[in-house]
Amino acid sequence: MIGGIVVAGVLACSGMRHPPSTAPAAPDTLSGVRTILAEGRAGDTVRVRGLCLRLGSRAAVGGPPVTRSDWQLADAADSATAIWVTGDRPPDCSYDAGSKEPVDVHGIVGVDTIGMAAGKSLRRFLWRL
Repeated sequence: MIGGIVVAGVLACSGMRHPPSTAPAAPDTLSGVRTILAEGRAGDTVRVRGLCLRLGSRAAVGGPPVTRSDWQLADAADSATAIWVTGDRPPDCSYDAGSKEPVDVHGIVGVDTIGMAAGKSLRRFLWRL
């Protein structure tokens, strides 16, 4: 029973639980990268549209959050704004050229503290589903 209490406490502290009045948007609602970076909460299931960046690009905050294979999804309207994605790259996104057309990514918002070292708020990234 103690393990259950610890897990519940960790989930509550990490933002994984939402009060009913502020439940996340339905996962079939398409968002832009800027919206997720500004409003995404840990555990939110989201669909995001953007451009997959080539391997050498640096638009998202910090380095890859989970693996060296993580990739960046740039806002379709502002390619200087991007979020890290951990999971499979889209089929049309090559390592040396990125994607030519916007892609939709279904994922779960993750949060870490790397942005705080740069004087910013928590860094958001996506776990691709």
